[in-house]
Amino acid sequence: MGCDIHLYVEKQVEGKWHAVTAGNWNHETLEPGENRRETYLDDEERAAGRIPNDWFGDRNYELFAFLADVRNYQRLTSPICQPKGLPSDVSDAVKKESEGWGCDGHSHTHFTLSELRKALAAAPEITYEGCVDQISYKNWKESRSTFPAAWCESVYGRGTEIITEGEYRVRERNGTLPEPAAHPFMSKLQVRCMWRVPAAKSFERFVKLLDGIEKKVGPDARIVLWFDN
Repeated sequence: MGCDIHLYVEKQVEGKWHAVTAGNWNHETLEPGENRRETYLDDEERAAGRIPNDWFGDRNYELFAFLADVRNYQRLTSPICQPKGLPSDVSDAVKKESEGWGCDGHSHTHFTLSELRKALAAAPEITYEGCVDQISYKNWKESRSTFPAAWCESVYGRGTEIITEGEYRVRERNGTLPEPAAHPFMSKLQVRCMWRVPAAKSFERFVKLLDGIEKKVGPDARIVLWFDN
């Protein structure tokens, strides 16, 4: 089952925190603009005071691990800290959203924008490990891209062969690699890789989100988030 993030933004006004909805927000560019994400709230829910989870919806497990030690099964990512729970002075609207998720919501935590920026600046490189199919691996190495086009933690199935990068290079020199499959998803040969990426590059869209929130809400905004799966 997949895991998703629920991220809300708050602003302090006269000593009290208030939820700020994204409103006119472009979810592709993560900045003010046309809102292109369905918020799944009907008129009755809105009348009851529900607020949309409409700031950020990317499913990035390395980011989840960094923010709250969520989906950090391989223990490759050092989290900022363990989940801190909801802030004691959380806004009424965000508290209501959290309560609505009940036991399905987990790993609640919160940060100011400045805390997140400092954590990103101080973070070590993010380590990735997984299997890359033969076609994607070749293209990745030739293009020198940050990430391969596709990878997964592991691969199973009849005829699947998983080799190391060193074994791939030997077989490439010897001309003993199999003919590439017609499509990456059909590839039986997988290369197990480990690579590292600077945190700011790894979480490029999240950094862009922080920039957008600062433009729209201000530098003193607070982010409250949790997850469901």
